[in-house]
Amino acid sequence: MATITPVNGEIKELCKLPLEPQLIAEIDSTSKILTVDRDELFVKEGDQMDLIPLILKGTVRCFYKDYD
Repeated sequence: MATITPVNGEIKELCKLPLEPQLIAEIDSTSKILTVDRDELFVKEGDQMDLIPLILKGTVRCFYKDYD
């Protein structure tokens, strides 16, 4: 089962990308950490996304369905 936890200033330690300090601060202030179990869906086909997932650990399988 997925769990959501606040970031609490941890993005700098969790995210090892070379980002500008202002961007890290903005991500930190607006983000939540979603922990998902193995083989669990966190987005289903047809869901509208109003966020950008930033994968901190693990891998994600993505599928695209072309209706043309």
